[in-house]
Amino acid sequence: MSVEAAAKPRVYCGQDLTEEELHPIGLGLAAVFSARCPDSPDGNEDACALIPFDERSGLIVVADGCGGLPGGEQAS
Repeated sequence: MSVEAAAKPRVYCGQDLTEEELHPIGLGLAAVFSARCPDSPDGNEDACALIPFDERSGLIVVADGCGGLPGGEQAS
């Protein structure tokens, strides 16, 4: 488990993470983990973003990639 110190925007798109990443956002800590379905031959189609606004607030965005459907990698 790793903790990122800098509160800057982070975007994950189609990444397979080997372990969770922790990021300070607002007054808390966000844990990010994403991996493709082990039964799927296709890549990971999921995406997320962590967007801090100030020391008290931020935005967490999560998008599911439609599970191998045509254009699923672009859906998220």
